[in-house]
Amino acid sequence: MLTVNIRDLSRSPKRILEEIKRTKQPRQVVSQRKPQAVIVSLEAFKDFEELKSKQKQQGSALALLKIAKMADKLKAKGPKDLSANLDKYTWDE
Repeated sequence: MLTVNIRDLSRSPKRILEEIKRTKQPRQVVSQRKPQAVIVSLEAFKDFEELKSKQKQQGSALALLKIAKMADKLKAKGPKDLSANLDKYTWDE
């Protein structure tokens, strides 16, 4: 990953941000030779947030399937159409 010194960032923020946007490569911000933060393009950040959201939703779906399996073992009653309407139960809020 490319780095940028905090002083360079404070002197030329517009140039550095335009370069990050143009190249779509993140920059690690370094102060006193230690990494402090990472700057990414807005597009990359949105992609990351979308991926994180999908992973969370997939985790919820898996948890629901595990609960349904446990309920079946215990002969508990739940939605009879769970397998047919899994998306409805996991994606609708």
